[in-house]
Amino acid sequence: MEKKSKLQIVPKATIVKGSKIFDPFRTIGQVASAVGHSIQHRGQASFITTCIGNSYNIYDVETLNLLFVGPQFESQIDCLVSFKNETFVSVENKVYACRRGKLIAEFEYSSQESVFQLLLQQVFESKSYGSPITFIEQSPALDVLGLGFLDGKIVLVNVKQDAKLLSFNQEGKVAGITFRTDLDNQAMMATTNLEGDIFIWDLEKAKIVINMKGAHDGAIGTINFINGQPLLISSGEDNRIVEWIFDNYSGGDYSWPRLLKHRSGHFATPLKVKFYGNEGKKIISSARDQTLRLFSIIRDSQSTEFSQRLGSKKSKRDSRLPNILQFASEESKQRDWDNVLTVHNGLAYSPTWSVATKAIGKFDLVPSSTSVVKAVSISPCGNFGYLGTLLGVVEMFNMQSGISRKIFKGHSGAITGIQTDDRNRLLYTCSLDKTIKFFKIKDSSIYKDIKLPSVPSLILLHRSSDLLAVVCDDLIIRVYDAESGNLVRQFSGHKNQITDLTFSPDGRWLVSSSLDSTIRTWDLPTGYLIDIFKVTSVPISLDFSPNFDFLVTCHADSIGLCLWTNKTLFEQVGICRVDENDVSLVSVPASELGPDTIDEDEEKTTVNTEEPENVNAVNGISVDEPYMLPYQITESCLLTLSDQPKSKWETLLHLDMIKKRNKPVVPAKPPVSAPFFLPTATGIEPKFDVSNGPVNPGTDEDENSRVKFGFGSIETDIVSYLKSGSLSGDYSELFKYMGTQSVSGIDYEIRSISSADILLLFCKAILWQLKEKKNFDFAQAYLNVMLNVHGDVILDSYRDDMDIDSEDNVGGSIKGVLSEIQRVSETEWGKVDGLARIIYYE
Repeated sequence: MEKKSKLQIVPKATIVKGSKIFDPFRTIGQVASAVGHSIQHRGQASFITTCIGNSYNIYDVETLNLLFVGPQFESQIDCLVSFKNETFVSVENKVYACRRGKLIAEFEYSSQESVFQLLLQQVFESKSYGSPITFIEQSPALDVLGLGFLDGKIVLVNVKQDAKLLSFNQEGKVAGITFRTDLDNQAMMATTNLEGDIFIWDLEKAKIVINMKGAHDGAIGTINFINGQPLLISSGEDNRIVEWIFDNYSGGDYSWPRLLKHRSGHFATPLKVKFYGNEGKKIISSARDQTLRLFSIIRDSQSTEFSQRLGSKKSKRDSRLPNILQFASEESKQRDWDNVLTVHNGLAYSPTWSVATKAIGKFDLVPSSTSVVKAVSISPCGNFGYLGTLLGVVEMFNMQSGISRKIFKGHSGAITGIQTDDRNRLLYTCSLDKTIKFFKIKDSSIYKDIKLPSVPSLILLHRSSDLLAVVCDDLIIRVYDAESGNLVRQFSGHKNQITDLTFSPDGRWLVSSSLDSTIRTWDLPTGYLIDIFKVTSVPISLDFSPNFDFLVTCHADSIGLCLWTNKTLFEQVGICRVDENDVSLVSVPASELGPDTIDEDEEKTTVNTEEPENVNAVNGISVDEPYMLPYQITESCLLTLSDQPKSKWETLLHLDMIKKRNKPVVPAKPPVSAPFFLPTATGIEPKFDVSNGPVNPGTDEDENSRVKFGFGSIETDIVSYLKSGSLSGDYSELFKYMGTQSVSGIDYEIRSISSADILLLFCKAILWQLKEKKNFDFAQAYLNVMLNVHGDVILDSYRDDMDIDSEDNVGGSIKGVLSEIQRVSETEWGKVDGLARIIYYE
């Protein structure tokens, strides 16, 4: 046995290349597996550790809140056990020790070494029971063990006396045994099998009292009674943890245990995933387990399965609806009526669902043609649902009453996709007949017909920009203008069937996934491929968050939903064209909050303590030489805005109103004044003015006097920059200084201008900035504040009886500069207005 301590599991090839735009964040929806869980008691609290593939989760038993997530191991976990603060995990021929989700030690057994001595001593050998033992559990009674066998037999034996005490038989292999400890005068045992059944036995009466048929959808890994509590915890391969409470037992009468708490997720591969609502906090997904689920990315406790109101005569799996292939949802009417439609494999109707009640709805929408439903959509207002059938007919239903309202005919093949615009004016459909048809919803007539060179399999509309994307079997994504029907973009590059695509909320990006395991991001304005990466598992479906912060994906060999963060919201990312052959392999997000990007040649996770030379190198661009966007456009004919946030100059324009609104009810106490003989410099924060001290003490009584007069000599920073700029003809340092100040600092600097001569210099600086065509927005804001504060000074200094160029007529000079500012501003606004008119009329 070899021990390695204090080592962290990290990829051998740490982030060399990866996605420029998306970062792995976490995987949601993974709760448990067929590997048995472990219960750990620490004082009054209890914790449950469950396996989730190649990692584990630790939950608080009282609340079932997720506390810790273990590291990612190189392969699937075979078994785990918790002891005090440590969790020991067995992976192949290695045992790892973790504390609070962090790896602290590794024990590796080499099969090449010989075993020289067995440190074991035989204490007891029982007789043979004829069937292989599958489970052993210590009972609360001394020397008594519960034995489970492959043939379903359960035997309680006294190992010290080698005597069989009780014997039971259940259906199927015994997968778990546990004993209840909170009863004083009763003895209770619970067992389980691989079919998901739980059996409750009364040991005093030696009989079964409760048969919980179908407690789980699949094999149960482990069951445990909590010490001293009437709580039974079970977990299984259906990705579910359940707490059952026995709170109705009295006087020897047994009743069915009540479901107290549970956490669950999909236990089969997800098929479709979409964000729900405009907040971007909830996700709806369907999977091969025949379920529809609502996940919360904020709180796992809010994730739930939509109820199908299953009957009690059949098992859950047999009575569920077939697999959901597609679905559509709208948030607008969720409190009034059903707001979800689903497409099921082989069904000739579409059931409605309600997000408000988390259950199947009132209606089964049956098309008039009684044909299999192939596609669905819901209008943005939530009043109408659309069903596309195998015969090429689209039918509109009222979501409140479930009554058919309109029928749209024109396709000769099965409908593969339906979309509606945001004004309920046009309906877009694609079909196996290689056409896209625009229907007028008002009269069901065909408004436009587009012939496609290949069969379309998917259609998606971005309602804000009126862009219609169509996926075809020739592996090309075509983007059309949803109003005119003109082809505006065409993207090719995928090497296998395209599984899904989604628009970014602003309509600038189009993200697609394919069976070639790549996820590509296309920039619509330029038509370039701006990001590509390959994932370790084939992506099946994806969707962009309405808040632009997350991309959610589901994959072929994973039951979880993977979240990817949009890095452009948190850091500056160079968006430029990428080579589609420069593809790196990225592992899907783990359950923990950390990326795990690996090189294509090194897929195996290994222990590595070396620090990477450059962990942020992306696509050959190192940290030392990042790709940076230009601060200002250098072409002299183009006008640019500042890099300051819009809220800054908006606050500057309304600073008086904000200060009045935020004025405290009780006036603030003035700070304690410094002694009168200590001079201070002007500014937002008082500072001692050490520059006014005596240079040559004792030489001049007036110079060395502690009382200073002559306030006209005070000069603020803005005045200094204005004077130096007027001499050089370059005011760039002034505006650079103003850009570093806070809103209150800018307001103070402008208000500190105390003469008309300085106001003239300030106006000339604004004119210089406008002619430079830079920082246009802030130059206008500075000018607005100056006119509001010093407008009366400018009017008082203006004299009609003197020449405008006269040195004594400062107001006239200011008027001339302001007239030039007005002319330059109107010229630039005219250019903007002209471009807007061209775009509008085109």
